Amino acid sequence: MGQAMRLGPVVPLALLLALLLSLLLGMLAAGAARVDAAWPGLRGVKRVAIEVVFAPDHPQLAPEVVEKRIEDALLANPAAPKPDPRSADRLRLVVAVRQVTSSDLRGYYLPWSGYYSVGTVRLAVERQMIVPGSPPASAIPAIVWQVERQALGPWRRSRDEIMVLIDDLVATLIEDMRGEGS
Repeated sequence: MGQAMRLGPVVPLALLLALLLSLLLGMLAAGAARVDAAWPGLRGVKRVAIEVVFAPDHPQLAPEVVEKRIEDALLANPAAPKPDPRSADRLRLVVAVRQVTSSDLRGYYLPWSGYYSVGTVRLAVERQMIVPGSPPASAIPAIVWQVERQALGPWRRSRDEIMVLIDDLVATLIEDMRGEGS
C-alpha cells in the first residue's frame, strides 16, 4: 500500500477567513432579499385613509378618539404611512369587542357575577387592485395585510385593553413596513 497522506492544518488562515466572509455576505444578501419580500403588498404604501369601525359600539370609546390615536402613532414614526383622507389605500381598524356576563361564559348563573369583554381588534391595510385582464378603471379593494388581537378581560378595563391592543397593532404594521416583522 501507498503512504497515506495526512491532511493537517494545511488550509491557510487567510483562505478560511475569505470563505467565512463570503458566507457571511451571502447570508446578509439573502436576508436583505427576504426583508424586501416580507410583505410585498405593503410596498409603496405612503399614505392611508384611516377608517375605524366598532361592531358593536363600545360605550367607553368613541371612533374619533381611536382615529386620532392611530393618526398620532403614524405621524410619530417616519417609516409609517402618513394619514390622508383622500388616499385610495385604507387602514381599517375593526373593534369587535362585546360585553358578556360571567354566567354567559360559564353557562350557569352564580350570584355577584361580573361582566367581561370578549372579542377581537383587527387592523388591515386595504389597497386598490386591478385584476389581470380587467380595464384599469375596474379596481377592487383587496386586503394586503391584516393582524388581529384577542381582547379578553374585565369589562371595566376594556377601554384600556383595547387601546393597548391598537398601539400593538400599529407598531406591528410599522415593523412589517420596515421589513422587521414576520
